[in-house]
Amino acid sequence: MRDRGGEPLVMNMDLAAGLNRNFRTAIWTGDDVQVTLMRIPACGETGAGILRRVDQLLYVVGGTCAAEMGPDRRAMSYVKRAECGYGIFIPRRTWYNVRNTGDGPLLLFAVSAPPSCGFGRVDETRPDGDGNGRY
Repeated sequence: MRDRGGEPLVMNMDLAAGLNRNFRTAIWTGDDVQVTLMRIPACGETGAGILRRVDQLLYVVGGTCAAEMGPDRRAMSYVKRAECGYGIFIPRRTWYNVRNTGDGPLLLFAVSAPPSCGFGRVDETRPDGDGNGRY
């Protein structure tokens, strides 16, 4: 898969998420919106982070997870379970972490506005550091 941002595109997001083998793969990066696919292994997580300039929707395509959010890395008191078909809405400047609570991979796609990572970005595994906190 490659980033097709700037081009019209119609695709089966469930199928694309299932085919993605990377932690994160940017598949469409426009001027104002970006879509990435995510695959989080069993017992894995996104890593606690904060998107300072970005609102984000994570849509669960497969698996189960716990979505944690709050005003501080140590105060993520909003904790909800999510599964296939659920959306996780993360407002900018909110700390969050998504933990895979299932036995298999957690499959997600993320819609970020504005884009949160570079055009065509691919991370085979979760990046080192504080999750997505650097965006």
